[in-house]
Amino acid sequence: MQPFKEFVGGVCAYRMHGSASVHEGIRARAYGTSGLGGGKKPLTSATLVNANDNDGPFIVSKVKKREQLKQKEGKLTLFTCDYQGHKLRSFGSTGGSYRFHDEVATSPHEALSEPEFAEPIPNVTVSAGRDVSLPCVVDNLGTFRVAWIHTDRYTLLTLQNRVITRNSRYKVTHNSHRTWWLHIADVQERDRGEYMCQINTSPMKSQTGYIEVVVPPHIEEEETSSDTEVREGSDVSLRCVAKGSPDPETTWRREDGQEITIGRKKVTSIKSTDLNITKVGRLQMGAYLCIASNGVQPSVSKRIVLNVNFPPMIWIPSQLVGAPVGTDVTLACNLESFPQSVTYWNRESGTMVLTNDKYNSVLLNKGLYKVTMQLTVRNLKPEDFGAYTCVAKNSLGETEGTIRLYEIPPPSSPATSQGPEPLRPKSEKLRNGHPQSVQPRTEETGIALVFFALFFRVLSV
Repeated sequence: MQPFKEFVGGVCAYRMHGSASVHEGIRARAYGTSGLGGGKKPLTSATLVNANDNDGPFIVSKVKKREQLKQKEGKLTLFTCDYQGHKLRSFGSTGGSYRFHDEVATSPHEALSEPEFAEPIPNVTVSAGRDVSLPCVVDNLGTFRVAWIHTDRYTLLTLQNRVITRNSRYKVTHNSHRTWWLHIADVQERDRGEYMCQINTSPMKSQTGYIEVVVPPHIEEEETSSDTEVREGSDVSLRCVAKGSPDPETTWRREDGQEITIGRKKVTSIKSTDLNITKVGRLQMGAYLCIASNGVQPSVSKRIVLNVNFPPMIWIPSQLVGAPVGTDVTLACNLESFPQSVTYWNRESGTMVLTNDKYNSVLLNKGLYKVTMQLTVRNLKPEDFGAYTCVAKNSLGETEGTIRLYEIPPPSSPATSQGPEPLRPKSEKLRNGHPQSVQPRTEETGIALVFFALFFRVLSV
């Protein structure tokens, strides 16, 4: 009897120099290092799979009855076997006829190994729209096959070199049958989940990896507020709905950098889907930015304009304006209103002032709802003095303000014949445009003292 190499874990190997017989019920796998000689059929029944005249491996399916395996003299063939779950050891005789026996192996040396995973499948995070690959590294694959499965969807994706799914974004490649790559192009959110690399051993061997698909935020326009108009003093709510993976965070800010008034508090930003303002005023009018971010670039924002409607209001910096004849003068009214008002100027008689060579009316924008009305009157004549009224009207109301223009004497021209005037102290006052000395007059002072002396004497009587 010649001992042969033994097996561990249900795997055995032995050397065959002639023919071998196997018992019914035994499942065997044959590995050949050279072709089967003599042109003879390898098995007496059609139980050999993937047989060829080159290097193995050769697979022997379950034997239904006692059959002979023939091999050219001196060639090496290795067998694995599993008989009803028992560990088997092979023995042979010099006659070259070998039989499997139900015995326990005692030596693991030089045993034939089954496929094993060499590395774990990594978990991968990828942005939607990009490409991703998952590796599955297998040692001693032999004749076994590798399959990729999307376990969350119970979908077989690939089997060995073939792509089973009809999704053209999937592809499989391998590196000398050791590293099997599952490639997914243009990753989509539905590709998220667990992926299994499976080897068709008995029992089946598998390991899994996870693909996390992250999606940059985007704003749902149908669920998000657009530009809004409200009446001053009412409540308003702005809504901004953003989606992505992971769920994005929404932040509100004012475009002009001003603070947001919420009740009695003022803040520079608010993290919330909804922006609620009670008793909104014209100071809250302006553009608001809804910014959505989830750590996946790029962040997105939407600009929402809040308009606060109110009737016009006028205030006048100077209600009395003096100017001499022959000069130009400008009258001004400050106006706040929204929506924008229709504006014009009237004379005291009710006549509307139109822009021409005599008058020039302009509007100067000072902000979203602020303007300054200016009327310039050129080359003043006596008949130009009087009341001028600025008028403003919008859909919510109207208002007006009056400025009175009066005549003042023209400024006196300085005397030039006597040369420049000497420098005078700051305490000197101007009277009718000429400096007057502040030194007291002796005559006037004496009269005043006599008057006060007589006054107190009368009181004493």
